[in-house]
Amino acid sequence: MCEPGAMLHTVPGIESDISSGGTMLGLRRCCCAGESFFRIHYLNRTMQAQTMTVTPPFPAKVIPVDLNRYSGLVMKRRAYLASIGRNVEFGLKRPSTVGTALCGGQGLLLPTIYGTGVAFLNAGGTVMERELAPGEVLLVDKHALVACESTVDIGVAAAGSCLMMFCGGMGLFVLQLTGPGLVLLQSMAFERAAAAYCAGQGRGGG
Repeated sequence: MCEPGAMLHTVPGIESDISSGGTMLGLRRCCCAGESFFRIHYLNRTMQAQTMTVTPPFPAKVIPVDLNRYSGLVMKRRAYLASIGRNVEFGLKRPSTVGTALCGGQGLLLPTIYGTGVAFLNAGGTVMERELAPGEVLLVDKHALVACESTVDIGVAAAGSCLMMFCGGMGLFVLQLTGPGLVLLQSMAFERAAAAYCAGQGRGGG
């Protein structure tokens, strides 16, 4: 299963199909979580092992995550690329507080993935994987989060003093992640890359 447009190559004998996983879930995922309404399914109809490849929609690294090791993942919007396995379920999760929903930069609903198999996520730049102990807190830039285990609490904290909040370049708030569980971070989120590209274009055009 993968996002629409993610297929790079396939071979005869692999059939494709499209579904939304349910109209209401598709609408909520599309309108409230910034995800695609449809998902593409590929099934090998031959008696032999076959290969196909998928590619991210922007210059990024592909992170494989073994879902069997974790109790589900909460993902940043547009972080999901593809997955392997029949027992994969998608859902949506509300942020734990209103402050997180309004100031955390993750939107009103967060995509989730549960089940068995392997999920493939998009991430830009250097990828950091961290296992948080129970009660351990990590403060991160709101664009840096790729995904975290469902046991991790996602909150917000002030970016620092008033001077830091207005002049430090981090915005007013940062994400506060509280363990236990897996955390995946990226050094060059799509938003940062797009902003740098637009800034460069603006200087070149001047």
